[in-house]
Amino acid sequence: PDEVKDINVTMGYPVRLSGFAGLLSLVMELCRRTTRPETGSIRFYHKYVSSILNHQMIRLSFANDCISVLSSITKENKIYLQQEEFLGNAIFKHIFSIPATSIQMMEYLLQLCKLIVSYGSAGDEQKRISDIEKENIYVLFTELTKLKDILEKIPEQLSYDLTIKLITQVINRLTIPFEGEPLNGLQVMGLLETRTLDFENIIVLSVNEGAVPKAVPPLSFVPYNLRKGFGLPTIE
Repeated sequence: PDEVKDINVTMGYPVRLSGFAGLLSLVMELCRRTTRPETGSIRFYHKYVSSILNHQMIRLSFANDCISVLSSITKENKIYLQQEEFLGNAIFKHIFSIPATSIQMMEYLLQLCKLIVSYGSAGDEQKRISDIEKENIYVLFTELTKLKDILEKIPEQLSYDLTIKLITQVINRLTIPFEGEPLNGLQVMGLLETRTLDFENIIVLSVNEGAVPKAVPPLSFVPYNLRKGFGLPTIE
């Protein structure tokens, strides 16, 4: 409401829901699905190419180049695209240059972070990426750098699939914190953060089935019937 001047949001926004995290997932899937022949140029399946070129962060900065490639796929009924078809655009050239090892993949993704910020900060205002998205990219860049430093200390060379799984796990646990003044104004918080607070009135508008109440019973060696009979907490 307009009368609320101060607000504090204690919850964080999951980075995995950001646009750039979605782009990273598409790019990693492209790397995982594309074979790297010892001789000859690399070919890319049209499905993975289209997914990346239709992504908002790529299409925002390179609309004309994206439309040109996507049109050629449709008109010429291309199943596979050659690597040479992406050399005219700097960011396309980088994305479709598949790294050979897990360490090279980390460098590849970190460089993609830099390129997206660089191109997303130039040009007219409509083509620029938002400050929130830049914050997401910064957090991802920081965590990927940490993971790269760890992988460099491991003597064994990790497989492609394992590296992608590790990166996905890192992305899934990241959140962007919202900051505010915790002592003034309206407080927006998660359910768990309210457990130690004392309320005079509580109005429950709705709850999520399976979350409140939990669908999974508590882990315990005490069977349900004994818990119920002796007045111990149950799922009800």
